[in-house]
Amino acid sequence: MTVYRSINVSENPEYKDAVRSGSVFMWRCPECGTPNLVCYEMLYHDPDRKMMLWLLPDETLEETVLRLEKEARLKVKRA
Repeated sequence: MTVYRSINVSENPEYKDAVRSGSVFMWRCPECGTPNLVCYEMLYHDPDRKMMLWLLPDETLEETVLRLEKEARLKVKRA
């Protein structure tokens, strides 16, 4: 899974629908195929609409990784 810290949809318009649908925040377990929501901080910028959003989830990325490791009994590789 790729974690995007910042998305500018003027520079990368292909990510606009992924953010809107939430798929940019989903990770699918390679073992069982279960989709999991991965919460992480991200800056979303749409200059054409003069909109900038800063997503600050309740759960940090590290907390999400620990939760997934516990719930799915998987070891997550950290880059």
